[in-house]
Amino acid sequence: MGYVYYLIFINLDPALEAAIGAGALQQSRNNNNVGIGGEALSNLTVGTFNTAIGNQAMANTISGSFNMAFGNEAGQFISGDNNVAIGYQSLKSTGGASRNIGIGIETLKNAIGSANVAIGHQA
Repeated sequence: MGYVYYLIFINLDPALEAAIGAGALQQSRNNNNVGIGGEALSNLTVGTFNTAIGNQAMANTISGSFNMAFGNEAGQFISGDNNVAIGYQSLKSTGGASRNIGIGIETLKNAIGSANVAIGHQA
């Protein structure tokens, strides 16, 4: 019987920055963000009050504030504000789009506009 070991990085600093997972929040400092999962919010440098849960959730997001992404690769390239992505690759590549809500697998995966709501698989 074999064992599997996982590397877990935990960072809790005084500015309410919280990271759990290898590479999570590695660029962000004192911006009140939460990243849980491997590389979650790993490239964020300027955004504030973001929450990403899932492997590579918001991993390539550099800026953007008040976003939430739940699911593997959810919101991976978000750079706008006030977006909610729930599901695998939901809102994956939004550019500077803001105020979008995607619920389901690959919802609004390549959205370019703002103020959209999509619910369901690939909606």
